[in-house]
Amino acid sequence: MAGLLAVMLAACSSGTSPAPSAAPSVEPTPLPTPTTAETPAPTSTTPGLSVKVTFDGETCAYVGPTVIPDGTVVRFEYVPDQQVAGSYLMVYGVEPGTTYQMLLDSIEYSGGDNVAEDVPDWVYQKTAAWISGAGTMLYTVEGVKHGSDGVDYTVGGYQILCDTPAVFPAAQLSVASL
Repeated sequence: MAGLLAVMLAACSSGTSPAPSAAPSVEPTPLPTPTTAETPAPTSTTPGLSVKVTFDGETCAYVGPTVIPDGTVVRFEYVPDQQVAGSYLMVYGVEPGTTYQMLLDSIEYSGGDNVAEDVPDWVYQKTAAWISGAGTMLYTVEGVKHGSDGVDYTVGGYQILCDTPAVFPAAQLSVASL
């Protein structure tokens, strides 16, 4: 048995290998030199952003940056306290020149009630999005927002508030150009 094993090992290590066969040689076709028309322009992709809004029934608090790059998709996480039933998180665009103080003054003037007739003229209602109760909502922050009515609105900022139907303001976001 030892002799058979020695013969097999000698055959495996003899260094013989099959002769290489001639393979056809194919010259690669050179790629055309790109021209300006063939080279796609780089596109800027704004990464998504996750923020949080909490609500305890009296304080609506926004946790995140207040200056958002134009075109950013924002993932709003809405976390109302369990005892706050029927609350909404609302986000909407406002006209250029609108300030957060204008929102506070409007709420004080109306007594904090969210009545459709009391919506200020500087609010772009057709850009509004909301979520009822705890959850998440995606909203794109843009310098020009396409409204649900098919109209493009030049946006001066985005206001965030909690609604029970009483209104509790959280923040106003600014749009940073890229």
